[in-house]
Amino acid sequence: MRSNPYADPDRRSVPTYYDVTGTWYRSKLEAQWAVFFHHLGVTATYEPKRFDTTIGNYTPDFWIGEWKMWIEIKPCRPDRFEAGRNTLRKLARIINRNKHRRALVIWGKPAFSEYKVAFFGNGDMARSCKVGWRFVQERSKPHITYLVCTGMNPICLDAVKGGIPIDREPISAICSSRIRLALSNAQLGPPLTRNYKCLCQ
Repeated sequence: MRSNPYADPDRRSVPTYYDVTGTWYRSKLEAQWAVFFHHLGVTATYEPKRFDTTIGNYTPDFWIGEWKMWIEIKPCRPDRFEAGRNTLRKLARIINRNKHRRALVIWGKPAFSEYKVAFFGNGDMARSCKVGWRFVQERSKPHITYLVCTGMNPICLDAVKGGIPIDREPISAICSSRIRLALSNAQLGPPLTRNYKCLCQ
């Protein structure tokens, strides 16, 4: 196993190792989402690039090539909502200056529940900071994943038709067996977990 690059006894979050990806994550929350993405069948590369913005440096949590999208994960805690807004401002600058023009911020843990998300598409924060989003797939096209929310246009996560997603209401949207499996495994967390305290023993 690689040594923990985030070892710091004063950290509030617990650096967590996921043996399937061979990666240390800065927090258990990020590792749980890595488990979710893995079981969903997409490749979530962790912190692949650092950006310089006019309001500070910023490294998004994940890049998912199949979705052509940056992903940022935030704890669903009131004391982190202001940090989340700062993240949104930095993401807006990144996607306006970069060819990767889609980004998604998710608050909370992978769970069989609804999420608060903020979505950027083509430079616009079109669907932002609203609770009620959930992951679904079409019964007839289970390889295409959506986020849907009552009263809102859906977000097609997969980059289809030459990389351009189709934001339309999925027909017969279901929480498919793949999504249920991914969520179940993510809730359990990585099968091999190590933190700083363990490594020092």
